Amino acid sequence: MFDIKKEVKALEPELIELRRYFHENPELGYEEFNTSEKVKEYLNALGLEDVKNVYKTGVSAVLRGTKGGDKTVMLRADMDALPVTEKTGLPFSSKNDGVMHACGHDGHTAIQLITAKILAEHRDEIAGNVKFVFQPNEENAGALDMINAGVLENPHVDGAFGLHLWSPVKSGRIGITVGPVLGTTEEFELEIIGSPGHTSTPHTGRDAVLGACSVVQAMQCLGTREFDPLLPIAIMFGFINGGTTDKPYLPDEMYHDVNLHISHGDYQTVFGLNVLPDYRHQGVAGKLVEFFTDLAQKRGKKGVILTCKEHLVGFYEKHGFQCFGEADSSHGGAKWYDMRNIF
Repeated sequence: MFDIKKEVKALEPELIELRRYFHENPELGYEEFNTSEKVKEYLNALGLEDVKNVYKTGVSAVLRGTKGGDKTVMLRADMDALPVTEKTGLPFSSKNDGVMHACGHDGHTAIQLITAKILAEHRDEIAGNVKFVFQPNEENAGALDMINAGVLENPHVDGAFGLHLWSPVKSGRIGITVGPVLGTTEEFELEIIGSPGHTSTPHTGRDAVLGACSVVQAMQCLGTREFDPLLPIAIMFGFINGGTTDKPYLPDEMYHDVNLHISHGDYQTVFGLNVLPDYRHQGVAGKLVEFFTDLAQKRGKKGVILTCKEHLVGFYEKHGFQCFGEADSSHGGAKWYDMRNIF
């Protein structure tokens, strides 16, 4: 058996070099073109099999052990960066304006490449296969796209391991727990629709700004009134916009971008919904649809408009929401569903 600690230590300079290269050259989700090419070049040099792209910029490769065995373990790392401007002043700071590896994915990619290198040198001691998967767009459901593209097959994956760098855990230590460790997210957009008016006669209009403020504040009650307060849930409004003039008129539309973060594995427990596992996200959406439509109705607004990711489309269409078009490219081409007809 090889001395794993000794080999890892010997490759530390290369690990640091790889990590800093990825940190200097960050790319957003599904734009990891340079990163995926770098990864494929490295894996090919190790002599791994079936090195290829899986769903856009995702990458997979297979290491086949020479001791027989038909089981396959998958090791997974994510590659995408965040739309953040780096201000660290480090000599290896991001070269791409407005993009930064602020979530540690540069480290994850480097770690997995070094792991592949060490295991490749000891393939004669491995019974079975190791599948290396480099996931794009982790910040926005890239795993599901890779799964749908067949990344868990050929060879069939029997088990998987992943990791995430975590600043509160001291260097050199590993944190392990039973059950979920990190949360999942749902993102959606709201449009509050009022009616225009003038500040001299505000009672003749319906101020969408007040409605929007009510939504932002009321959403914070979800974690303590609508859901079990013992189960972690975070709700954040990352963007709010409305009004087109600085003159004294009431804006009739307000837009929100909302991020719902759930750190619990059982959606049925969190949301109190009797839903099948394959439809847990639809259960999340359903609860929020009820909340927002009820809130908008109480505030006297004409309605709200909700956008959603592709995997929620079936839920909305099933419940009678009318799709009236596609959002522009800045919203990823999401479908728009009109909920005004419910009032």
